[in-house]
Amino acid sequence: MKPLSFIPFDADPPPIAGRKVTGSIYADRYTTIPPAQIRYAFTGGAVTLGLIDAPATTLHGLRRAHVYVRTSKGVFFVHYRSLADLLDRLGAARFLFIHHSLFVNLYQEMEPDLDGKLKLLGIPINEKELEWLAVSRRHVADLREILGLRRRRKADKKAIKTRDT
Repeated sequence: MKPLSFIPFDADPPPIAGRKVTGSIYADRYTTIPPAQIRYAFTGGAVTLGLIDAPATTLHGLRRAHVYVRTSKGVFFVHYRSLADLLDRLGAARFLFIHHSLFVNLYQEMEPDLDGKLKLLGIPINEKELEWLAVSRRHVADLREILGLRRRRKADKKAIKTRDT
């Protein structure tokens, strides 16, 4: 595995096209979505697995195998075979997989859950809403490195346990 580092990029990738999702209905018209506006991308399976804690109305009726992106304007269906294909199109330096069904935009505000083992990552959707995304154990080290958090030691774990009791 290559070490993570921010790779400078000169130009923004071109926007992608998506259809807004309302409930289980996909809009007829396509909307262009600049990569900078993408908060996170996911497959419908991520919703089924409970990896996204968002209002039920936002993610109701999504199809398991489809690829979606979340922006501040809503959820959009995008025509890509997989998240890996979408990531290739958007540029891997801007995004980080936090689960095999979910990746986040690194160039946005994030609120890590520091009380636990960094199992959750909060993504602000607008000024009032925060959606929590599950981070798999496999990707915790990468996320810690990007956020500049040191690795937890056994002494830290004991201090947290005694504080909680």
